[in-house]
Amino acid sequence: MTRKAPSQYFFYAAFFLALAAGIFFRTYHFSDWLHFELDQARDAGLVSEAAEGGISELPLLGPRAQGTFLRLGPAFYYLSYLSAKIFGNSPAGIARGIWTLSILALPLLYLYLRRYFNEKITLALAALASVSVFLVVYSRFAWNPNALVFFVPLSFYALLRTVDSGEKKRGLWLVLSLAALAVSTQLHFLAFLILPAVFLIFLLIKRPKIRPVFWTLGILSVFLIYAPVIINEYQTGGDNTEEFFEAVTEKSDKNAVSLPKKLFFNLKEHSAGYFLLLSGRDGNDLLELNLNGIVAYFRQCEGEDCSREYYLGLVGVVFLLSGYALLILKLKKETDVVRRDFLILNGIFFAVCFAIFTPLAPDISPRFFLLSAFLPFVFLGLIFEAMPKKFRLDAIIPGLILVLLIFSNVKEIKQRFLELFLAGQKNIAIETDLILKEKTRVTYAQEQMITRHMIDIQKKNSYPILFYGEPRYVPALAYILDQSGALFNDRVNHSQVYRYANYFWVDFSRSDNQYAIGGKEKPFYDITEIRNFGTLTILRLSPKEEAITDDYKIFEEGEHRSGAPKRFKWNELF
Repeated sequence: MTRKAPSQYFFYAAFFLALAAGIFFRTYHFSDWLHFELDQARDAGLVSEAAEGGISELPLLGPRAQGTFLRLGPAFYYLSYLSAKIFGNSPAGIARGIWTLSILALPLLYLYLRRYFNEKITLALAALASVSVFLVVYSRFAWNPNALVFFVPLSFYALLRTVDSGEKKRGLWLVLSLAALAVSTQLHFLAFLILPAVFLIFLLIKRPKIRPVFWTLGILSVFLIYAPVIINEYQTGGDNTEEFFEAVTEKSDKNAVSLPKKLFFNLKEHSAGYFLLLSGRDGNDLLELNLNGIVAYFRQCEGEDCSREYYLGLVGVVFLLSGYALLILKLKKETDVVRRDFLILNGIFFAVCFAIFTPLAPDISPRFFLLSAFLPFVFLGLIFEAMPKKFRLDAIIPGLILVLLIFSNVKEIKQRFLELFLAGQKNIAIETDLILKEKTRVTYAQEQMITRHMIDIQKKNSYPILFYGEPRYVPALAYILDQSGALFNDRVNHSQVYRYANYFWVDFSRSDNQYAIGGKEKPFYDITEIRNFGTLTILRLSPKEEAITDDYKIFEEGEHRSGAPKRFKWNELF
């Protein structure tokens, strides 16, 4: 029996330590610090209904692509339903599916990177990914783009195994890659545009010789996963397809910005996004290098406070360009087929991403980079590999960079966790949130405390609850109230004002404790009580006597209307 070398034991220990750190950061106070807002409440309501009423309650289409009436495929809802059945029908139980996939993505990333890099570099990159604050944050709540960090590398890894001539089960890998591709394209609008193009280009270059039966099974897997979408399109006469073409046109024409400006914005956002993934810090203002003279051509800015938005992160840009340049240079010299395929696939992926992102550049959001979350680690690995071996610089420089990046991420995680811990206790101020673009920290535990407060008051007088306030939290509070069985309506208005009702208004906490009811409702109610719950405050309202239109609220089940295409449920068809 051959004994393993001590270095091999050290490698295993380091790998499991990195994995343990990743699991810890993704698990710590997962339920009570859950990010649960507008989109999460919308999805949880739909999934909860299916978890309680049966799988036939699931829809044939998924969430809307932001800013459009186009609906994605339903894969995210089906994954969330499975999570609810396994982990419990609650916001935390539904989000555990994303949590599980984000943990599985870490060893998967290792396997993917190991197709090209040696053990040491791969372990270093996997360790950094495990503590990446960007990846940690998006692993701690349910949202359809969050699952991309698992399914995209899964589809790419399986694709590389498909074209590997030394692989014995290439046909099965082809089926897996196409199935993972089908799921990925239902998780985000950009994934639907980018990933099929990458697959097609790569397969045309490689032309793998796979038995027809596996091509048939692979294509059938795609049709099976897209069957709900196809059926819904048949039932509606192609309404969602029309919305797709409108969405493509609208998103590309939305900003009247010239192509040079879009290319500049794209370079700026890509470099900042990649640097954010690796360090947890904003690459746009890392050095605060003000290039006023150069950037003046690109600037469309009003006000004195906007100049910060045009600081070009020199380190981020150099990293991005160096990483891709090294990929091209190594591709020209690489003779090993497996390593060469890895470079070809990642090179195509970056090129297609950059091209598709260009028309959208002025409106790029951090979540867009969930699609290509592993690419910055590929670029960093190529830079590590290119270090000179003289004086052991190939070990010293990557080691120092790795320690610096891990320290930066852990520092950011610690600060974010501290803010989440304090969010329910006092009104904390946070710096600009680069990942979720939040104004402050709000947790699921806070929302539960607020709803308990409303329910406690209702128990004393038995009056229904009517509330409104900050739009991003109203649906979350409504979901919690609905699950509790409380009688409520999540809308305070002025057209019908009732004498016997519990009125509330939810708002961000203010240091001066000066609050006002928003919108047209302001003249019809008085604030009778202010109750602070950390970063959120709930105002208890009393209707003015002259505004009262009736004594009681009569609840009637209404029909939700929107401009989106009709979305059938399975039980409506069968």
